[in-house]
Amino acid sequence: MPNLLLDLDEVLVTTISSTNFEETIVVLQPFLNKFLSVFDGEIFVLTHRCRYEASQIVDLYPELSARVKRIVAAEDLAVFSIQYGKILDLFRKGVQKSYVCDYLKSNGFDIQSFIFIDDNINNLNLLSSCGCGACFCFPRPNFIDNHIVTFDIKNLCNYQIDKNVNSVIYLVSDVKYFLSSCKNHSVKKNMCYSYSRKMLKFIRLLLFN
Repeated sequence: MPNLLLDLDEVLVTTISSTNFEETIVVLQPFLNKFLSVFDGEIFVLTHRCRYEASQIVDLYPELSARVKRIVAAEDLAVFSIQYGKILDLFRKGVQKSYVCDYLKSNGFDIQSFIFIDDNINNLNLLSSCGCGACFCFPRPNFIDNHIVTFDIKNLCNYQIDKNVNSVIYLVSDVKYFLSSCKNHSVKKNMCYSYSRKMLKFIRLLLFN
């Protein structure tokens, strides 16, 4: 079963800096639950915050907390040296998939193969042009009239994934932007449900087709 390396720094930590913390938790909870329901494997959590804070945030999500195998927090960075920017740098240099796997292995993650998904539209050209065949950029939503969410998933149905893939690295960098782009709770809730449905469809296509 696949594992999930989840970047807490922007996915969950962002929620506690929101002016409407409780509302944001309510909105993100169903999205996170549906997202995690795809994975049967253990979950590695990566965060640039301290372990105590990370643990507190993870505990807010019982479905996540029960399956976390390891939290790589700020205290570990000197040892593991895993950073969001570092992974992007590897792609920017056009490195081969095996090199990235070796890098992750050397820092404590037993990953033989992976899919790299990024929702930041600014990284679309970077990731789609790296040529390693292991990454696919999932850009953040485009907002139309402040209500309609669309995704650039062109070529998705034609995307071929190595059957040996055992992990998904999913880094979300614009959750705060995503949530702040709507004016009321009802619209935000609907958008998150729409987001989760599209994300689930996307991941199922990659992992189970």
